Amino acid sequence: MKKRIPLWTLFVSFFLLCTTAIAFSQTPFWQPTNGPEGGDVTSIVFTPQGSVLAAIRAGSIFRSTDNGASWTPAAPFPDYRGNTSIAISPKSGSIFAAAWYDVVRSDNEGASWVNTGLPRLDGWTAVTIWIKRDGTVFAAPNSCNEMYRSDDNGSSWTSLHDGLPSTCFTSFDEDSLGQVYAGTWNGIYRSSDNGQTWDQVGLAGQGVSALGVDPHGHIFAGSEPGLIFRSVDGTSWEQVASVNPRVSTRVTCFAFGAGGKMFAGTSGFNGGNGIFWSENDWKTWSYVGPREISINAVAINSFGHVFVGTTGAGVYRSTDAGGTWARVTQGMRATESFSLLFNANGQLLAAARSGGIHRSDDQGQTWNLLDPQLFFSSGMLWTGGCSALAMTSAGVIFYAWGGTYEWAKGGIARSRDNGNTWEERVGPEVNGLAAGCVAIDHRDYVYAFSQSAGMYRSTDGGASWQYIGLQGYAISSIATTPAGSILASGYDYTPEISGVFRSTDEGQNWTRVGLHNQGGVGCITVSPNGHIFLTSNITGIHRSTDDGQTWVNVHPTGIGPIAINSEGRIFVGNGEEFLSSTDDGATWAHNYHPYPGPWLLDFAFDSEGYLYAGTWGDGVWRSTETTFLVKTVAIDIKPGAYPNTVNLGSGGAVPVAILSSESFDATTVDPLSVTLAGSYVRLKGKGTPMASFEDVNKDGLLDLLVHVDTEALDLTDTSTEAVLEGKTFSGRRIKGTDTVKVIP
Repeated sequence: MKKRIPLWTLFVSFFLLCTTAIAFSQTPFWQPTNGPEGGDVTSIVFTPQGSVLAAIRAGSIFRSTDNGASWTPAAPFPDYRGNTSIAISPKSGSIFAAAWYDVVRSDNEGASWVNTGLPRLDGWTAVTIWIKRDGTVFAAPNSCNEMYRSDDNGSSWTSLHDGLPSTCFTSFDEDSLGQVYAGTWNGIYRSSDNGQTWDQVGLAGQGVSALGVDPHGHIFAGSEPGLIFRSVDGTSWEQVASVNPRVSTRVTCFAFGAGGKMFAGTSGFNGGNGIFWSENDWKTWSYVGPREISINAVAINSFGHVFVGTTGAGVYRSTDAGGTWARVTQGMRATESFSLLFNANGQLLAAARSGGIHRSDDQGQTWNLLDPQLFFSSGMLWTGGCSALAMTSAGVIFYAWGGTYEWAKGGIARSRDNGNTWEERVGPEVNGLAAGCVAIDHRDYVYAFSQSAGMYRSTDGGASWQYIGLQGYAISSIATTPAGSILASGYDYTPEISGVFRSTDEGQNWTRVGLHNQGGVGCITVSPNGHIFLTSNITGIHRSTDDGQTWVNVHPTGIGPIAINSEGRIFVGNGEEFLSSTDDGATWAHNYHPYPGPWLLDFAFDSEGYLYAGTWGDGVWRSTETTFLVKTVAIDIKPGAYPNTVNLGSGGAVPVAILSSESFDATTVDPLSVTLAGSYVRLKGKGTPMASFEDVNKDGLLDLLVHVDTEALDLTDTSTEAVLEGKTFSGRRIKGTDTVKVIP
């Protein structure tokens, strides 16, 4: 009986080996998983054809043709980057989208895009797109003091630089006369000549983050902390609400429904965020959800259904005017998966920025959101480095979470049941870069770092914590070495608080051991041979062979995560390329395409050596082949016979011996994984493989003898050799070849 070939093996191909570096095969190294679903949704619009478009901060757009029930990605932009905003022209129906550098246009609902030719400027990081009722398009980069206008649907652009105030533009709307209002970092400005000149008309000194004009023509402005202002004439303003009066919270968006209903979204770092609404034309406001999560966009379709774009959690929809909310993210693989970990059961955990922790039991085919109430209510989830998740030898998982500002609470969450439930703040509750990274050493001591509070250590599984230094330093990654040292790498450009720090006495004292003033010193990890590797966005990849005392540069670039498998193979996500080394960093191979993107954030290996990558805005990706190297082994077809004759029509089985040597133990091979010329090992009753351990060649070492189906051999009467392939129980691939003489 022939063993069925698992479907996923159809996608696996082999590495081609060089003497000093890896040369990847033609089969793509990466393939996307199916999630986690969600993402930072910055804009939501409805097309004339009835589709819903959602723009993702990382630079992609998703489209739904079934009112948000499911989503598919639109075509990628000509220059895929990030920080997307979108708008639809009321006049032409064209969709305009802005990324880091360009403004692109689609005339077919995102099926294809053309670059509009907006001039590129150095330093642009995001562009706000807004379109008037008459089709005039405005593009304002957040690098400030610059704005462009197109009067011909994006075919050409006019610079409005000379007439601009010296401030940054955040939002736009227009009144019934066609006058343009702009929210800025310094109040509200108005233009009566399509942006050629601007006059300040109110709220000077206020950072205005949202503008909206209701059906009565009243103009509403949102700012911090959760303030809403109203004007009936565009020049005098009154504060009409404080929907979320917390430090750092700002009003981000408005939408106006039927019957005087108004919706306002808020965003911040310390809870209390979500959608607020008023049923009586702004007079009173109440919180209506969804959960306590930051809102970036709100829009109402022709059915009165309310869609909101969130930070991290994708899209929520209410079909009853805000009474109840449902998360609608099916197919929206757009999370910023910044930390990955395999738990004690082999399940993959992915921590998503502001989107909770997701778990997959099936190599990323499906994902479940774990304990959403804890993480959504915690404010903004964030990590500054490559180690936000860590696990003890007993399978207890620690997660470092928090915000990026002094008022944002954070700490350590712990799970003792593989991520099903979490205990909130089992570590020190701190402000600032709250518990940005966590690590666990060979004794199961837990180390966690916060810039405002420093490094903490727990020797009792998180029950208690002790401060061990580095308060005020900028640490992005922690690692422990076989020699018992603790290493912490800093990411700040300020030399005094960045670099690599080492403690050889369990954190009682710290010494800077290199790479200060090297820019962003990012991820740090330790190889099985004890060598330490780290990345810097200025000087590249560095290696230390003396427990971190001295460092050698082994590659000029290397700014992303770094991971090393159990065989010592090194992988680095380096901006828009992917690096790997098989010789301890002496030489490197490059693989450019296809590349998970737009940026890699973290790596994790499964038990079979497959590499998983968390990305910025593109979910989790998985390697199509194991990272374990192929081991060439000696085999003997029909041991004791020569030539090795094979009668393809015999209907029997061919014995094959996989031979052990001083460097290879054949008893570690999984018989069920073995094939000879495409034919699997025969099975006996209850699915037991026909295999045994024998010293076939009488060298004192046990070999593996298997029997494969003759009829299934992929040989012809001209074949002169047969190839055996298989895997060890640990996932390492093997390959061997022997001669054959085929008898028709």
